[in-house]
Amino acid sequence: MICDMCGRENGIYRTIVESAQLNLCKDCSRFGRVTGTIRQQAAEKGIRQEEEQKKEVLEIVAEDFAEKIKRKREQLGLTQKDFAKKINEKESMVHKMETGSFTPPLNLARRLEKLLNLKLIESHEETHQKAKASLGSFTIGDFIKIKK
Repeated sequence: MICDMCGRENGIYRTIVESAQLNLCKDCSRFGRVTGTIRQQAAEKGIRQEEEQKKEVLEIVAEDFAEKIKRKREQLGLTQKDFAKKINEKESMVHKMETGSFTPPLNLARRLEKLLNLKLIESHEETHQKAKASLGSFTIGDFIKIKK
């Protein structure tokens, strides 16, 4: 582990500085409140640790939601005004959704799914790589100047 402010390696403490939790050395930890120590992991100098992959599943509104909503509303024989009353929204909002100029938030999309018996929300999986700090990387101390 290295200090998030100055980059030193030895004696790292978990410290809260202005409501942010940082890993700081003994000298830098005086700028906040120390909440505990961090045990050092045996790692070779100069070798970057492996990157972690994190998968995240997002729910998004389908790209063709406008066509689906309009087609289903017309199948039910509802005008935009009647449909707007059913979903408790303004008629202009229904018009914007059907033209595709407004994407409904997830809670409204769920209500529309139930009312129209459609599938409007899709799951989208993203993979993020989290790089661990290595020697030679930037620290907070590289970007700030401390008045003495």
